[in-house]
Amino acid sequence: MNAIEMQRSAERVARGAAYMDENYPGWERKINLSVLDITDGEVCICGQAVTSQLIPQGFTRVCNDFVSKFADRGVTMLWEHGFVEGKDGDAWVTLIKERFDTGLLSDAMDFTATREKVASE
Repeated sequence: MNAIEMQRSAERVARGAAYMDENYPGWERKINLSVLDITDGEVCICGQAVTSQLIPQGFTRVCNDFVSKFADRGVTMLWEHGFVEGKDGDAWVTLIKERFDTGLLSDAMDFTATREKVASE
């Protein structure tokens, strides 16, 4: 990927992470980076973070959320949030590692305030 593609990928993933932060706090803790594959519904971000005994198909759940919110743009919105493009995998890995390195995880009590402060600097 060239620099422009890497930037666009990071932007898509940032949108996807914001969605996950709001809807599934702590999602980062559930991701096994060694098996992460954006193109595989079982081990993609949603497949790992959302799947549970109550929600067996995490990716399907998120797809349905997007389709219900955005109607005919649902699939496009999934792509625009970094959930379906294989080349976005590296950007997800980078984002998750940065969050662990900085301690800015989405289920931290001061996550929103800290993230907003860092973004404004």
